[in-house]
Parts: sequence; C-alpha cells; structure tokens
Amino acid sequence: MTTSLNDFLLHFRKTLWKIVDSIRREYSKDSDKDWKNTLILLGTSSLALLLALAFGRQLFHSSSAYYALLHRGEEQDIVQATAAGAAATKQEEQKSTADQDVSATGKKTKPTLVRRESTDFQVPIVGFVSVSSTWERRKQTFAMFTCSLAFVMPMTLFCWIITIYLAVVVPLQQRSTEPKTNTSIIENIPMVLSSLVWIYLVFVGALDRAQTTGGRKPWMRGSYRGLTGNFLRQWWSWACDFLPVILVKTAELPAFTTTVTNNKDGKATVQPCNYVLGYHPHGIIAVGAFCAFSTDSARVLDLSKSESTISDTQDNDHNDDTSTASFSTPDRRGFSSLFPGLDRRVVTLPQNFWTPFLREYFLSMGAVTSAKQTFRRYLQTYSKSTKDEANSDRNDGRALIVVVGGAAESLMAEQGSINLVLRNRRGFVREAIMAGAHLVPVLGFGETNLYQMFATDETSMAAKFQRFVKRTFGFAAPMFRGRSIFLKEVGVLPFRTPVVVVVGAPIAPPSRQELQDKDYCDFSPKIDRSTDEAMNKDGAILKEWHSRYVSSLQELYHQHKDAHWNMPGKSRAKSMRILR
Repeated sequence: MTTSLNDFLLHFRKTLWKIVDSIRREYSKDSDKDWKNTLILLGTSSLALLLALAFGRQLFHSSSAYYALLHRGEEQDIVQATAAGAAATKQEEQKSTADQDVSATGKKTKPTLVRRESTDFQVPIVGFVSVSSTWERRKQTFAMFTCSLAFVMPMTLFCWIITIYLAVVVPLQQRSTEPKTNTSIIENIPMVLSSLVWIYLVFVGALDRAQTTGGRKPWMRGSYRGLTGNFLRQWWSWACDFLPVILVKTAELPAFTTTVTNNKDGKATVQPCNYVLGYHPHGIIAVGAFCAFSTDSARVLDLSKSESTISDTQDNDHNDDTSTASFSTPDRRGFSSLFPGLDRRVVTLPQNFWTPFLREYFLSMGAVTSAKQTFRRYLQTYSKSTKDEANSDRNDGRALIVVVGGAAESLMAEQGSINLVLRNRRGFVREAIMAGAHLVPVLGFGETNLYQMFATDETSMAAKFQRFVKRTFGFAAPMFRGRSIFLKEVGVLPFRTPVVVVVGAPIAPPSRQELQDKDYCDFSPKIDRSTDEAMNKDGAILKEWHSRYVSSLQELYHQHKDAHWNMPGKSRAKSMRILR
C-alpha cells in the first residue's frame, strides 16, 4: 500500500506539472488569445486537478492504518434504544453502565446509545475539522445546508446576478451589436432566456399573489407520492436528523368541526377549522420552525394519547460531532402524521420573496409573507367587504405558523435561555380572532442553542449598525457563529444540538355573543399605545385573549421544561422570560 501511494504521488506531481506547463505554452503562443478559450482551458485544468485530488484522497483513505482510525467503532455506531419516551441523560448512561455489569446474572439490561471516539484534528486558527463522520451524517449535513443561511445567502446573490445579466446585460449587448442574418439557434439562446426572464418578472410583479394567498402547492415537502416525493421526504429527514428535531403533540387540533342544527331535520354541518400557531423563540433564523412545519420529516412524539413514539435520545454537545440519536419509529414522521387534514403555511419576512427564482423555493416549501393580507386571504372564509363566501370550496383545515418575536427577538437570543418579545405583540391575536381561528402556543426548546451569539453593547458601533439594518431593511443582523460542512467552529450552519418543538392546546376564539353578535371580520379593536388601555369593547377582548395566550404559553413551558424526553429544556441556563 505504501509503494502504491508513493507511485501515485509521483504520478500526480508529473500530471500537475504538465497541466501548468500547457497553460504556460498557451499564453506564450498568443498573448491576444480569446479569453473564452483561456477560461475553458483553466476550467478543464481545474476539473482535472479536482479529480486527481479526489482520487488521491480516496487512495490515501484506503490505507490500512488510516482506515482503521477513521472507521473505528462504525459497526456499533448506534445500538437502537427501545425504551419508550425516555431520554438517555448522563445520569441514565451511568445507570445503564451499572446495569451492564450485572448482565451476567441474567438480568435484562437497558440498551444505550454508543458514543464513537472522535478522530477529528485541529488546525491552528481554523479549529476542529470534522473527518470522522459516517456517510449518514455527511448526508444530514448537506441536507441541513439547503435549509440554512449557508444556502440562502449565496443563492440570493446568485439569483440576482443571473436576473440582472439576462434581463439587462444581454439586451444591451444585442442592441449595441449589428443585427446578423442567418444566426444559429445557439446564438439566439441568450435572447430567448432574456425574454423568459422578463415574462417571469412581469408575472411575479403583477399577477402572482401566492405569497399572500398560499395558493402554491408545497410540493417540495415530499408529502406527495411518487419518486420525487420519496426522495424529498428522505432528504428532509436527513436535515431534521442533523440536530435532531422532535415535534411533540400535547393536544388534538381537529381539521373539522361538526355541528348539528336544532331544526327538525337535525342536519349536521361540517366546517373546516383555522389555527394560528405562535412559535417561540425566534432564535437566529427559526431553524426548528422550518424543520417542524415546513417539512414533513421531523420525528414525532404524541403525548395526547397513551402511547409514546419516541425512544431514548443521547445528550449532544454543540461542539461534539460524534454523538448520535436514534428513534423507534422511523416511518412515522412530520406534522401531517400528528395533525392530519391540516393545510399549513409558515409565515416569513416579505424580503424573502423579493429575490427572483429563490422565492419559488420558499413558496414550494409552504412559506407565505407576514403581511396582514395573508391572514385575511388564507384563513378567512368570507370577504369583509361583501360578506360573500370567498373560499366556499374549502375542504381542509388551515393553519398559519407565525414566529412571533421576529427580528427584535433574534437580537436578544441567548444560549440556554428563552427571551421573548411578546408583551405588546397582539397583531397575530387580532388576525386570528378576525378569521375565527384558534390560537395555539408552540415552544421550541433548544432553538437558541443552535448558534453561539455574541452580545453587543447598546452604545457600540455594532449595535448601532444592527438597529440601522432592522429599521431600514426590516430584518435583524445579529452577531453569531455557527459551523460549516467540514469546520466545526466557523460557518453559518447550526450546531448539532437537539430542538424539541412542543405544540400546545388550542385556545378557542371568542363567541359571537362575546363579540355582540358581530361577524369575526368586523372585529376592530382600538388600544391606546401610550397608555396600553382598551378604547372599545373589541380592544378589551383583544387584550384578554392575548393574556390567555401568554398564560397558556407559560403553562406549556413549566409543564414540559423538565420532561424526561426534553433534553434542551432540562439543560437550560435560565428560565423563560418575557422581556418586551
């Protein structure tokens, strides 16, 4: 193996020298050579170099010494835990180790999760480099990449560059050149693409309202049958298992309600139900909300019934890339398995729909804008102006997931704690009442542990810049640090730490008698912002229902913060606080 490795390195150096020498000769022949041919040559050379490096890495990994070091303990990467609903904390691991000592007597031992030894190495300044992960964990990392800032930020820049080039640069180039006759099809491709881009931009700007109506089918969730659906469902399963994300159900959210009339015929009418789910806390980008509600692949735990569907989970440290968690029900996943019949959309910033082409990605994942028109178009069953049935053909219940804290809460994110901006956030409660929707509190334990946040002084330049960005562009610019695909300490991917999303019980909207026999769409509360006093009856109702929501959220936190399946809740540094 050593001889073959030396031979390969010698051959690799010769090949690299030939590539460099060929580039030098091409430049020496003709200094005015076409730049396109030069780029093609450089691209081909770079591809050959990458293939050579990949082959060399594979050959080096096949050496016996490095192979044994890299794959140590891979056969026993995970011993499946079968105890229902219990989390394997450090104390339970010690207890299970003691139980294994007496296994010779015939007593049944509790299966545990095995922690692999880390073979990561540290590079000065860069930090730890992850090289010991299995292919399963590599797939989880790449899947998480597609639903993180590491994907959104470069794709935003790329989409704008492509749009500006095809919509502006290409027409100007064609106008500056003389018209040609008998042009080939290939030469006309840029103008065809430019025309298609302009058609798309007109459609998006003037006709498409899917970001407020929720009219676009969320086909990228993988909820639909077929080869594409199976692949997407598996892809998002890897993304959810990267942390992992656990979706917990504590109460039923029925998609329909059946009412029987008091007439002689006694007919039963079935009406779809509406829900507004408030997700807390925001964290940096609400990764837990995306994985739990935008996908259908999060692992689930049903507490509304006697059965439990979760298995032991191992404690994860955010800098430890070698711990793994497994669950006992890999086939039952996602929001739809817990709450069937509910069509849901996740509310996000309007700025996410400004970027051409990238907006289609958000729409295909079921995202809608946070404008109030979204609540009134997606949830309401009649129009406020005409009182006519606007969506009379609805055959499903609907739910909107709102990350209530928003940009202000992301600036107050702190690891190990839940700091909320909720005291004066009543807009989502108002829109829920106007739509006759139930309010549902949702807590994401561990959301603030996904990144390492850096506190900024209120008088510092960084804090002033953050306030300027929030005031000007509508989104926050928190100072944080994550990880990347290969580096554990540098990047914008979240750390590997679990997130437990607990869905609370619904709060019914006020009855018609409480609204003085008014329609829900006529609900118009007025509150004095200076004194925070209600100025009419509807304002008092709004404050009351907001207080009920806050009380329900606090009760949800205290009820489940120390649950045996809630690892991030038990490892908290501070209790939940409502700061603003």
